[in-house]
Amino acid sequence: MLFNCGVKARCRQAPDVAAVRFSDETVTYGELYQRAGRLASYLRAHGVGPNSIVGTALPRSADLIVALLGTLQSGAAYSATGHDISHFPASALRRRFRSSMYSYYQ
Repeated sequence: MLFNCGVKARCRQAPDVAAVRFSDETVTYGELYQRAGRLASYLRAHGVGPNSIVGTALPRSADLIVALLGTLQSGAAYSATGHDISHFPASALRRRFRSSMYSYYQ
């Protein structure tokens, strides 16, 4: 939670300062914390919290940072899958995650 607290503190100090720059996208601390908070709420509403592990399967992007921070805000841990599986059909991902320790949220 130390990382999450640091981002929250920075957001309060400078919400309009760029937090993430990737390619041609810039996300401010305020936007980052807001987007991550929405994801955290979604995850908690679906039963994710402490003692949960959320698998992340996103390419390097601002969305990846949002996903990691949102997962931490939900109280869960994250585990990168090690490669980009975002091009797989949703049905294939559900099957893959059903047989693992991860849950699948679209």
